Amino acid sequence: MRMILNLLFLCSLLSCNHKEMHASKKNTSIKNVGSNLQNINDAEHVLLKFEVENKVCFALINQHFKDYKHKKDFPFSLWITVETKNKNPNGHPTNGEALLFNKLEDLLIGNLGASTPFCFIGRTTRDGYREIMIYGADRHKLSEIMNRFIRENTFGRNITFQIDLDDNWESVSGFYTLS
Repeated sequence: MRMILNLLFLCSLLSCNHKEMHASKKNTSIKNVGSNLQNINDAEHVLLKFEVENKVCFALINQHFKDYKHKKDFPFSLWITVETKNKNPNGHPTNGEALLFNKLEDLLIGNLGASTPFCFIGRTTRDGYREIMIYGADRHKLSEIMNRFIRENTFGRNITFQIDLDDNWESVSGFYTLS
């Protein structure tokens, strides 16, 4: 029972909303144009546990893009790193911090969806940071959206981003190998 409760707690820390807490095999409406908030919520997600520098990390990975045939249409990886201020002894976010991350992520996805096609790959949670992984079609638009998002940041967390050309999605291939 304790193991189940611990797993549910960890899932709540990583989830964007309750629909993502459980991996499900729903037919999704994700089309070749990438993601939107609705099809992100309806997609199957897999929770992965791994280690970086002997510290436990978690990833929640969107399975729709595992064998995605349109990667070349979204060649730019966008990695967004958000500082964790309120954390447990493992460096992972407290419940309140996880709720803040979820709001931040929802707002970010809304901003992206209103401006440019993108693919939401998932997120990692590690000691002191949440990372959001996205692929996009337009490097300039991604940069413009992120600069505005950071400038208007009301979350009180340090947010950084990096955009790289990665048309084969090598940066996230390891997550799909594990899932």
